Amino acid sequence: MSQSPTCPGCGLKGGNSDLADSTTCHSSRYCWELYQELILYTFSLGDNDFIHQHVIDAYTAQHSSPELKGIQISFALIGIYLYLEQHYSGRAVQQAHRRLAEKRKQWPTFIHSQPVTEITVQNILFEINKDTFMASVYNWSEVVWQAWAADHTTIIDLYDTSVDD
Repeated sequence: MSQSPTCPGCGLKGGNSDLADSTTCHSSRYCWELYQELILYTFSLGDNDFIHQHVIDAYTAQHSSPELKGIQISFALIGIYLYLEQHYSGRAVQQAHRRLAEKRKQWPTFIHSQPVTEITVQNILFEINKDTFMASVYNWSEVVWQAWAADHTTIIDLYDTSVDD
């Protein structure tokens, strides 16, 4: 009996197929499928805070790879920064992304070599209930943000200089 594939981004084990398309995200197919379920759920919420954006940013930053476009990982990390440290709602992060995309065309590539395994998309998806869901997404974002601690200053400076351009 073969062993379940391990997600290279978060260490999640499960499923019975290999890696997802690496241009989409650095993940196992099982992890990617769970993420798709989660974003369908968050999009259907129609909440004013737009938690959907925070889920996208956490997952993208957790599953970064050199194959991702610079804008993808930059926006994910900036989005997490704005959420956790500037207290932006998901809607405000989405609007910030839009403004940034209009001002800047070239984005750096960030590389994170170690998987962020403390919380996975499976933890978030399987623990959905209206009383704890927002806190779970916040905690997930915190874990991912801390994994990028060495890049915090660069990410914040990138945001600040992009807004000021």
